[in-house]
Amino acid sequence: MTSRRLNGSKRALARGVAAVSLITVVSLLVAACSSPYVPQDNGGSGQTASELTKNIESVDGVSNAEFEYDPWSYGTLVVTDGMNYKVSVDIEDGYVISKPKDFLRYTLQEAWSANENSPKGTVHIDFQGGVSPHFLWRDELTELFGEDEWTSGSSSVTVSDEGMKKQFGSWPGTVEALPQGVVKRGEVPVVLPLPLSEIHLGAAEINGERHVINFGASAMDNDKGEFYSGDIKLTIYDRSKVFKEVTIQGNESIIEHFDYSTTTAPRLKSLSYKLEFEPQDGFDTTSIEGTAR
Repeated sequence: MTSRRLNGSKRALARGVAAVSLITVVSLLVAACSSPYVPQDNGGSGQTASELTKNIESVDGVSNAEFEYDPWSYGTLVVTDGMNYKVSVDIEDGYVISKPKDFLRYTLQEAWSANENSPKGTVHIDFQGGVSPHFLWRDELTELFGEDEWTSGSSSVTVSDEGMKKQFGSWPGTVEALPQGVVKRGEVPVVLPLPLSEIHLGAAEINGERHVINFGASAMDNDKGEFYSGDIKLTIYDRSKVFKEVTIQGNESIIEHFDYSTTTAPRLKSLSYKLEFEPQDGFDTTSIEGTAR
């Protein structure tokens, strides 16, 4: 049986683990306060948000592009300890992104060239049209960034600033010319949704006394608006040995907690998982593998 790997940015949290996010949010706030956001000098390079969106819109088949500087926020609390970049790209009906990796690289490079507020956090891109709503950009992200520093959802990607620096160099970056035919007239290929997305495997310490491993995920719906409802076999590995093996029922949101140790914290880099699904019409039930983040 073939399997697919889902990986993600170590800085991005899946909404499927919202119930265990309070500890994480508090730790993020503490980290933010200890490392305040200090805008960097752009050195006279890069381009404005207006310039980069015009460049993206000049690509044949792109109907609209928007860019936004997004200061860090936690619920209703907005802080100035980080700066994310957000981009949205709309593709005209009747056009297809025929070379997704090239277009993804180009769009990320355009975002990385923004020179008015230096980044500290993530670069997020939403794509509307040009690919199936269930296209998750996993292979393209893995080719560009390896197995870390990113996460993906339905027609969207998020990459950490560390991942951007490793791939595209220091901020603000330069933009390579986009090859011809990356976006062209044609039909968007049909892609079946995976049963789950925004998969998160992590760990937490509770009251300084015991350690737990957390697993969370959000369900994908198919073209009929149905969520995956079959049995899911979840296997968690610790240092390549089976730590926990359970069967859970597919649901809109999945959250599981497993006691690890009262004294020893798990090493995140040593944790991994495998998900196996029973067949259900309208879903790609290929098994999924991934690592902790």
